[in-house]
Amino acid sequence: MRLRRGRCVAAVALGLASALFLDDVPASADTVYEPYITRNAYKIYLSPALQPGNGACGVDESTQARTAALAATSSAYQDGYYHPSPAMQANLGARGYRVRVGSGDYLANRNSSNAGGAHRHIPVHTNAHVGTIVCSRTDAANSGTQVYYSTGRTTGQNLANQLKDTVGVKSPGTGDKVVTNTSWAELNSVTAPAAYLESEFHTWQRGADWIKTSTVMWGGVWPTPSTFTSAIREVRTRT
Repeated sequence: MRLRRGRCVAAVALGLASALFLDDVPASADTVYEPYITRNAYKIYLSPALQPGNGACGVDESTQARTAALAATSSAYQDGYYHPSPAMQANLGARGYRVRVGSGDYLANRNSSNAGGAHRHIPVHTNAHVGTIVCSRTDAANSGTQVYYSTGRTTGQNLANQLKDTVGVKSPGTGDKVVTNTSWAELNSVTAPAAYLESEFHTWQRGADWIKTSTVMWGGVWPTPSTFTSAIREVRTRT
């Protein structure tokens, strides 16, 4: 049976999270999700934004970023439909990844990722236009998905490109792009290859509505060959 997704996706995603386990690396702010199937020995660190009060147009960045990370880890939604069976759920847990979701600030999460030996590190954020916030703006070309990577790190660049392609195709903005960066600590001093995801701008209403009501940012990209999780796998096999 497949039930059509309702609008309270965030609450459902949290409620359907897989069982929590304490990790062997002390990090009191983190939670660790074991896969539903045999572990593939690769560990993913998702680092949701910790910026309480930051947001606009009905979006709180911290809340939405954490909800997105939990949905990517263990959401039972696939292509807009609810699947009761874990075997039908194309999330990280269903693909054998062990996932740590950070709850600290970017430095704490970076340190935890390094200490835990993550194989991929992905900060999860929403974006903001520079200047006055106008939720009635309609400039899709100046919105969309932006993904950053550390200059010169090819593996991070590959992951950033695939995240841009798979998440960007679902976001309403059309200005999707990959950007190099040399200064952000979470990109440039984390051990694992990293891609910093700004899923969409929360400072225009269409973007904000998508952030709040899509299958928590990942939308229906899961079932296709070029998905968020397969992008991680594909990049890994090339390194």
